Amino acid sequence: MTKITIQHLTFGFAGTAPLFEHVDLNLDTTWKLGLVGRNGPVEGVNRKLKQIKRTAYGYRNWTNFHYRIQIEFNIRVQKRGPIRK
Repeated sequence: MTKITIQHLTFGFAGTAPLFEHVDLNLDTTWKLGLVGRNGPVEGVNRKLKQIKRTAYGYRNWTNFHYRIQIEFNIRVQKRGPIRK
C-alpha cells in the first residue's frame, strides 16, 4: 500500500482563523476522502476570479491577467534582484 504523508499543515483564508494548524496526516492512496466545511470563502474567491475574467477581455496576455489577480487578492510577490555573474 502506498501512503501519502502530510506534515505540519496549516491552512486558512485571509482575515480568518486558520482551519488547520500543524496537522499531520498519513493517508492511504486507496481511500476516498473529502473535507466538509463552510464553502462561503471559496465561493467568494470563485466569484471574484470570474469577475476579473469578465472584465479582463482587454488584457493582451496571461501575465497581465495574472498581475490583476495578484492585485485583487493582495498577493505579495517577493522581488528578486538580477542575476549577475
